[in-house]
Amino acid sequence: GTLPDGFETVELPAGRYAVFPHLGHVSTLVGTIDTIWTKWAPESGLPLRHDAPCFERYTAAFDAETGLG
Repeated sequence: GTLPDGFETVELPAGRYAVFPHLGHVSTLVGTIDTIWTKWAPESGLPLRHDAPCFERYTAAFDAETGLG
């Protein structure tokens, strides 16, 4: 489909990705990301690809006005 102005598509390479839901306000997302890299990643025992993209995905439930969803 078409994207709103200012958006673009990005193709992600095939691979295994970890998915972490963030349930709080968007302003606290930095804490979730910090926990992923300082706690989960080192303790996971999984090999990490440092050349793979790190990205955020917002669903239709996200409300930019409230910062929730």
